[in-house]
Amino acid sequence: MEGEECPMQMIIEPKRFLHKTSSHLYVQPHPFLKKAVAHYTILQESAYTGQETLLLVPDISGCIVFKVKKNTIDAQYWGPTTKLVEVQAEPDDAYFSFFIEFHQGGAYQLFQRGLQELLDEKIPLSKILPELQEQMIEAYMQSTTLEMFLAKIDSILLSGERKDSHIVTMLRKQMHPQVSLKEVGNAIGYSERHVQRIFLEQIGCSMKHYQRVQRMNLAIHLLQNAHSLIQVAQLCGYYDQSHFIHDFIRVCGCTPKAYVEKMTSYYQEPYKF
Repeated sequence: MEGEECPMQMIIEPKRFLHKTSSHLYVQPHPFLKKAVAHYTILQESAYTGQETLLLVPDISGCIVFKVKKNTIDAQYWGPTTKLVEVQAEPDDAYFSFFIEFHQGGAYQLFQRGLQELLDEKIPLSKILPELQEQMIEAYMQSTTLEMFLAKIDSILLSGERKDSHIVTMLRKQMHPQVSLKEVGNAIGYSERHVQRIFLEQIGCSMKHYQRVQRMNLAIHLLQNAHSLIQVAQLCGYYDQSHFIHDFIRVCGCTPKAYVEKMTSYYQEPYKF
């Protein structure tokens, strides 16, 4: 593969298209995968141009990162994130960068592996899902267009035995920043203890931790749309700004004001909440 550029033509079916920026192309997975997979992302050029670092806002979901380089193909599994991830800007010789972006609990549904042990971890895909890595490499080598590659990835993910996803799906529908563990349990017919166990195994963290990250993703969306700090705190369910600022620092590593001043240094997934 050395010395060759990516031979794949960037052609996709129009129905897959979600959104395109100067650096990212967002596309939809097969409809049957949408409960587990938020979207696929293709990095079209360096997202870090002009920046020393890119700060990834946590979203408690996880992804698979697949990069085709000059001399190798590198694949990693990034576990659900509960804290800010700092990606250092560095020369990237990848011809093709592809991401499978999961919904919260989506990786559990597809791969039947508890997520608590993978929280905030970056692991070579070969160590936890070696067969999947081999299948992805084969799919890439056999594909001449992006659509062909995406169809093969769809087929690979659909072919695995999947856990029943209705519990996590119901949980996500019930979740909002102010709901209590007891209210969620009553809504879906489970005890508080069992709901907590589901969160830890299938989503990767406690419900309280999930809600905190959920609130901060909402806060960031509101800050991006020029809401005042008072408005953001109220809309996110906080009764005082000090509590809101404390949680924001805990999740995002800075105050809301500092975030607004350096907003372009942060990346928030657009299709996970």
